[in-house]
Amino acid sequence: MDGERNQPAIEYTELALDFVAPVINAYFLSLLKRPFFHMNLRIMLANFSISLMALTITRIFLFLLPKIIELRLDNSFWLHVVHNATMFIIMNATIWMALERLLATVLAGKYEKMRLWIWVLVICAFVWILNLAFAFYIQYSLRCLMEYAEAVKAMEVAAGRKMDKTEAFLEMMKLKLSLTECVKDELESDGTGVLGLLILVVFVNFLGAVIFVVIRQYNKQRWRKDMERKLSHRYQIMENIRTSKQLLKVVIADFFITFYFALVIYYQVKRQNGDTLSSVLGASFDFVAAVTAILLPVLFITTHPKMRQVVRKQLLRRRRRVVVQQVEQASARKQQAEQAAKKETDVYFTQLQSSWK
Repeated sequence: MDGERNQPAIEYTELALDFVAPVINAYFLSLLKRPFFHMNLRIMLANFSISLMALTITRIFLFLLPKIIELRLDNSFWLHVVHNATMFIIMNATIWMALERLLATVLAGKYEKMRLWIWVLVICAFVWILNLAFAFYIQYSLRCLMEYAEAVKAMEVAAGRKMDKTEAFLEMMKLKLSLTECVKDELESDGTGVLGLLILVVFVNFLGAVIFVVIRQYNKQRWRKDMERKLSHRYQIMENIRTSKQLLKVVIADFFITFYFALVIYYQVKRQNGDTLSSVLGASFDFVAAVTAILLPVLFITTHPKMRQVVRKQLLRRRRRVVVQQVEQASARKQQAEQAAKKETDVYFTQLQSSWK
């Protein structure tokens, strides 16, 4: 989120998490190569994981670039758009996964053999385009307000004192009339467009969560009724039940995160005066986003028994290799010490033998 910050402890902790998140998501992407889920769902999860990586990477740039170059609204506009688009992908990811699970439920008899990866890639591209459009709309709506805030700050620096809102607005009318008219239009609209968009995003996320719950209950009943159907049909129903159960924790977490994001974004839009609460919410917003980028892939891994088992085996194998390396290193050091002691003994007896002659 944009805005002036005075929370260095939170910011640097968040920055550390931003560096950790891409590593965890890259590992999750490597796990998705295995057939833990249906191919269509794996592509969607991979797209979601890539968006989490993009979220934290763009945040790293937004955090570090101002310390290297002067980062203004005009040269950072698209970086903010991409960053906010990844945020929106997190906020509406549930509905796309829910629709995929709904399709798997409706076509339970033949979905396991269906490979619609081209269409899934098209949907993923559409998701990016749609969320980039959302992000562009919000960033463009806020642009004149943020330019106005920057201009007021520059006037205060030049005057060497703090200005109240009325004085700053009157002074700005003398300098940049078009900017004050833009700000006036935005304030008169009262952020209704942004509010409507955020309500839509939260509702869509909630709808996705409801679809997941309904699908799970429906598949449970269907499993009991379809005991005499084909084995492949029953397998797909059981897979739907298992997948819905595993993803439900992620979906619930994503809903609460989405609701929190929407509240903070709307508050930041409504309050452009840089008050203390706005500053704290801005810092905590990015901190929660960094935690989310780590939490969600970890939830995907820990809620899937087979995926969790693979991770445990890989960790044990790595630990075993470390132990073997430590034993080999200790053995090598012991052998070197024995050779050194033997060499010293040989030298001693050689010198002793020479003294007897």
